[in-house]
Formats: sequence, structure tokens, C-alpha cells
Amino acid sequence: MKYLKHLLMTFSFLFVSLSAQAQIATLDGNWHSPQWKYGYVLKDGMGIATSTNSPNFQVGQNIIQLTAASPNTFTGQQVYTDGKFYKVTATLLADGRLSFVGEKNVKWVMERIGAPPQASASAGVAAQSQASPEIDTNFTLVNSSAEPIYEFFISSIKSTGWGKDILGESVLMPGFEQPFTAGSSSGCLFDLQVVYGNKGVEERRNLNLCELERIVFDGRGSTAPAAQPAPSAPSKPNTNNAAQGLTGPQKNAVRAAQSYLNISAFSRDGLIEQLSSQAGNGFNVNDATKAVDSLNVDWNQEAVKSAKQYLQMMGFSCKGLVQQLSSRAGGKFTEQQATFGAQRAGAC
Repeated sequence: MKYLKHLLMTFSFLFVSLSAQAQIATLDGNWHSPQWKYGYVLKDGMGIATSTNSPNFQVGQNIIQLTAASPNTFTGQQVYTDGKFYKVTATLLADGRLSFVGEKNVKWVMERIGAPPQASASAGVAAQSQASPEIDTNFTLVNSSAEPIYEFFISSIKSTGWGKDILGESVLMPGFEQPFTAGSSSGCLFDLQVVYGNKGVEERRNLNLCELERIVFDGRGSTAPAAQPAPSAPSKPNTNNAAQGLTGPQKNAVRAAQSYLNISAFSRDGLIEQLSSQAGNGFNVNDATKAVDSLNVDWNQEAVKSAKQYLQMMGFSCKGLVQQLSSRAGGKFTEQQATFGAQRAGAC
């Protein structure tokens, strides 16, 4: 009887372990945060950064570790913008997104990039009955140009249009790379197109993604850029004459500030707080202030970009969006900047 009880406990443990492994495997794939502008690729609960929103972690770094706690709940730890790991809990929502709650009362949502992978053994059997298991269209997109890539399209050679921008709100900066898949339902041959920050367009036609592992876009084959940059393109702040008298720490703060502004929208006060807070970069407040003030930034345009980001996450009234943009718990823009941003974003 004791042996039987031990055997049953062993089988129960194995069943729970296999169930947990199957559950964590449902998260395998590429994820992106529209709110915080970073992404990672998950495999067996381990997440490798594919885009970054902080100088404190880099593409290719392990930034998240998750284990299954229940059928739709996961626990673990993740790197914040200060480069340190914090405890997090994630819930898989009905719409396929991951809703996170972490230490420091931080909340955010991750969205999949591309189609979700086969989630379980039963799903895998069903998928294999519809598509050949030999088709593997996984590849890595490499940006070796001097311009950031703002849009990326994958289209079957049988299609007449480009379809949806795969990058969404993400940006692939020069020198960075990111994994993608074209799926297995349209064969192996695809056309690829990227749109750079200067509106230049570069294409690759009739590519066999079943054979190619890395696809490099270097900008040399792009069309001539438009006369004016895209209104939604992130601004590239230039340092003014005040930067010439900065100390070493202040120059480092300038570099960090430029990285943040290339990725997301910030108000002056919000950027200073991000640079100086312990949850951010930990610079001295005075150094952070001098670094930010040495940049030529159009804070009105930053307010417009921030307003559009908020509107992509949820609906706001004109008054509500202005309040969100100007509050100390929100965007920290001035009332005038917040009003300008809400109006230009179409909320008023």
C-alpha cells in the first residue's frame, strides 16, 4: 500500500510537471509592449530581449523568467529599466495578451508579434494535420543601415498587398536585430519590405524563408526618402552649445536621455525623473536636469507622441487625456503642452 501511494504521488508529480511545461510553452514566441516600447522572445519561460527601452539592458540579454502557477497565471522575475530583476505575475488574457503586475506597483501589457506558436500537444497535432512540419519560416531581421526601421511587412508572393506592419509600435534601431516568423500556412516564398525613419523604402523579393536564417537590410537598396520625415517618427534630439560644458556624468546622462527619446515620448520633467530615479538610471538630479536641458527637444511634439501612445492603449476624452498627460502620476507635461498634444492627437 505504501508503495502504491508512493507510485501515485510520483505519477501525480510528473503529471503536474508536464502540465506546467505545456502551459509555459503556450507563451513561446515574440512579445512587445506598446506601453513601454521593448520586446523579447520567450522560449520555455526564458525571455531574450529583442528591443530595449533602457541603456541598462541590451538586445540579446535574458530579461525575464516565468513559470506556470495555474492554467493562465505565471510568476517569475523580470529586469526593469534600472537593470535589476523584480518579481512579477502575468495573466494570459482571453484576447491573447499578457497582463503583468510587478513590484513597485508597476502594471503593463505585452502583445504577441505575429501568430502564436502551437500551444499544446493537442494543438500541435491539429496544426500538423493542416501544415507540413517541414515548413520553418523563422528568421532574424538585421538592421545594418544608418536609419531606424519603423515599419516591417511580410507578404506571401501570392498576395497582392503588404498587409499589416509587423513591428507595430516597435522600432528596430541601427545595429539591432529581431527574430520573426512568416508562419507555415503560405509556403516558403515571401516578399519583405522595410520603411526607414527617413521614409526610405527597401524591399527583398521572392525570398525562400525556409532556407534563410538571417536577412540583412542595409539601406543601400532603398528608394529616395520623402522630402519631409514621417510625423509619427521619433524625434532625434541634437545637443546644443550647452552640451560643450557638461561633466562626464552629465554627458552619460545625455546619452541615456537620447536613448529614451529615440524609443518613447517623454516630457522634460518625466525624462529628468526617469534619469534620476532609483527605478531608472540613478543619476544625480542636477546632472539629469543639465543633461536634459542641453538637448534641443520639442516638448510639444513629445506631448503629441505621448497622447497617441495613450490613445492606442485606451479611449480618453479630451479633458481626461489632458489630465493624464499633465498629471504628476502621468506624463508630467505642462498644461499647455498636454492640451497641444491632446488636440493634435485628435482627442479634442
